[in-house]
Amino acid sequence: LHRNVHRIRKFTFCSQWYSEDGMSCRLNPASLAQLSQHVVSVQHKRRAPLLPNLNVLHFDYYERYPGLCVANCFPHIAGRALEEIHLHCDEDMFPEGLAPLSLSSVLPQITKVSPNVSYVTIWDSRNYPSTKHSSGVSGLLMGLCGIQHFTCSLPVRNNDIAALARQQKLLSLSIALFMDRAEGPFLPSLLRPASPFRCLHTLVLQVAQICLATSFMSFPQTETIRKLRIATPMWSDEKELENCFKAISRHRRLQELSIAVVSTRIPAAGHLPFGTSQCLLSSATLALLFPLDDMRSFSLSAQDRARFETDLDDAGVD
Repeated sequence: LHRNVHRIRKFTFCSQWYSEDGMSCRLNPASLAQLSQHVVSVQHKRRAPLLPNLNVLHFDYYERYPGLCVANCFPHIAGRALEEIHLHCDEDMFPEGLAPLSLSSVLPQITKVSPNVSYVTIWDSRNYPSTKHSSGVSGLLMGLCGIQHFTCSLPVRNNDIAALARQQKLLSLSIALFMDRAEGPFLPSLLRPASPFRCLHTLVLQVAQICLATSFMSFPQTETIRKLRIATPMWSDEKELENCFKAISRHRRLQELSIAVVSTRIPAAGHLPFGTSQCLLSSATLALLFPLDDMRSFSLSAQDRARFETDLDDAGVD
């Protein structure tokens, strides 16, 4: 291993993965624990990362109350060559014997040892993913200045949004907005950059209420967004969708738009459960998007339990 560490460009640290033929592969957690301990001990002796030329790091993390946990070797694997970090959680159980360390304390350390990271993915794919904000995500965003792609299914705060808005190279952004309507989202005046999200090309928003997406759409430059996807619970009043479409219509160079009505991880105040709510979508509301001359793809979809009706007829289709 140590004779070949300089050759490794991509490394995956996880207890389970799937091969190309679909078979599930699982490592003994004790083996991962030994590897973790070895990496830490080697780093203390050599004062250098285990994989000095590593470009891409995939790492599983596990949630165990009260926080997110990863192996304590995480900050010692890569160095300045690291460009991509992909963190993934798909289980609730923490592997026995694998030393835990809070994600909140680990992520800010990455900015010191790997300041050139430009691609970050933090994804919780469980049926009941975490709804807790991680201060480690905030520390990571504050410490990096060259992020180009950022995806995070953990809820972000207004300070995180401000840190993302200052990223001069940010091209693609996917975040979750689960704050209360009164809390934002907004850019604090002291942290607001002159040209927020100046290069943002692709935007994906998962929101607890559609009004949060409406507010966020006032941040990016109106000439940059090309692709937009919004995942939202059912709106209780068509006026909410109308306001959102008005905000979207200001982004005149938009080419792809997708609105997906989904279940939310946090119940939104004022929204009835699926199956009892029924909302309208008039042609007049849809017509708010007609000024988007560059539009190539438009999708409005809903889960089976969500219900909305439209008066769209042949003339409206034309």
